[in-house]
Amino acid sequence: MRKPVELIKKRQRENEIARNKFCRIVVIVHWLNTEKGRNTVTEHREHEKYFKHTLSSENLAKMTENEFSEFYNKLWASNMWRNKDWYIKNKLISPNGLEKIKNEFEKLLYISEDMVWKYNNFRKTRRG
Repeated sequence: MRKPVELIKKRQRENEIARNKFCRIVVIVHWLNTEKGRNTVTEHREHEKYFKHTLSSENLAKMTENEFSEFYNKLWASNMWRNKDWYIKNKLISPNGLEKIKNEFEKLLYISEDMVWKYNNFRKTRRG
């Protein structure tokens, strides 16, 4: 059994953690009400809308190589590549083929399996 002093210290730590979380939430809510915060939210919603449209089952099935390049270029994660067009052509499309990439995206996004399994399968079945 814990001593009363240990229990008090534990509760104090828990209260401090709760206060810190609350303070972070207040800061985020305040920032969201600034012009920069509203602009960031708008940018994220537009980005989300683009990807939902582009990666819909219908649009994914008819995606061309140019549309795939446009899609990849808009990914924030792809910003680490300077020459994205070279990477897309030589590291994604050439070794995999566009049809395979589209099929694997279709499986990742639309089959009803465990998400972890789908993600691991997506990573294993293509290169780049």
